[in-house]
Amino acid sequence: MADEAINQLKREIALLRSAQAPVIYCSGILSPGVGAGVGNMTLTTGLSISLDGKIVTENAAVARLRFPLEFIPMLREALDQIELLAKPSASDEKQ
Repeated sequence: MADEAINQLKREIALLRSAQAPVIYCSGILSPGVGAGVGNMTLTTGLSISLDGKIVTENAAVARLRFPLEFIPMLREALDQIELLAKPSASDEKQ
């Protein structure tokens, strides 16, 4: 019984910690590269700013992603899964 209570507490702590992770919106990738066995890319998005009374959209870095090269297949698989989920189902296409 004590082990189950400890496991439940661990799950609850993990859930709380995951809620603290930042949410990053990006719409582009700048400077993908690799160095010393570490892949890297800068995630970007458009940022609208007022300059001399005009609205100008600039490309802004929102995060820098660093990862071991062994992570690439996992990232690719996750992106493939997202693409599959985003495709309309056969019943949606009939409507």
